[in-house]
Amino acid sequence: MAILCVLTFPLSVLSNTDESPVIICEGITQTGYASAYLPHTFKLSQKEETKAKWQFLLNLIEGKEICMKQQEGGLTFAINPSIDQAFINESGKMKGRIQYTYEKDGSLNTISYNLTLDCAPKILEISDTARYIPTEYVSLYDFSCNIHYVGASSITIGVESEYSSFYDIFHINEAPIAHVQIPLLSLGNDVWVDITVNNKYGEDKQTIKIPAYFKFSAVESPTDNSAYHHIDVFSSDGIFIGRFQKTNEILDHKGSVLLLRYYDADNQLMQTKKIISP
Repeated sequence: MAILCVLTFPLSVLSNTDESPVIICEGITQTGYASAYLPHTFKLSQKEETKAKWQFLLNLIEGKEICMKQQEGGLTFAINPSIDQAFINESGKMKGRIQYTYEKDGSLNTISYNLTLDCAPKILEISDTARYIPTEYVSLYDFSCNIHYVGASSITIGVESEYSSFYDIFHINEAPIAHVQIPLLSLGNDVWVDITVNNKYGEDKQTIKIPAYFKFSAVESPTDNSAYHHIDVFSSDGIFIGRFQKTNEILDHKGSVLLLRYYDADNQLMQTKKIISP
């Protein structure tokens, strides 16, 4: 009688050691699309092979391949591309590949990792976003942030505020980290900050949305005057207009955006509202 024996092994023992290595790179998608302004490190998916060599190859515009860097052996291979007009195609990109050759069982083997290096600039990070409310204003604030980018020497900032027909644009000639300061934004409005970097090969753009501290309707019914003692009224840019006892006195400022601060008899702030006076 035959006896069937079932044996188990660790996964590493069962793995196919004859499988060819694969080149991988963290931070780059499987398409091989990456920025030409950043360093990249490639590595093998398994142990180093014998008599191995790495190469970084770029295609000239006419199609010829040029070796930009090579390295004998090693598990990793780092490149730091440089912009060279001779390699940039009509799309503003440099085409190339990482090549790894090695000897196995007496034969020469080659594996490749195709690359598309984009020469358009790139916004890497938006950090340290902050809102600061100056003490001299009750309805305005300043916004700041840092923008880390590559591939350009300046950035363009566009600022759009809710309920405003204006679009403010300014430039910052500071690289690779631009320190952005935007003063006197309205607390009651959503604000969009467009960040654009460009060069002759293309552009990159991101938008920051800054939500309002509080929202208001186009026309808001005044609070019942039995619940408050007086109202301090300010314009949308923080200028004090006056103190009122009744809400119908405020409505004389037709079509204005107003900030209302309701106080009780002890001059304690009860409520803040922003309205458009009908």
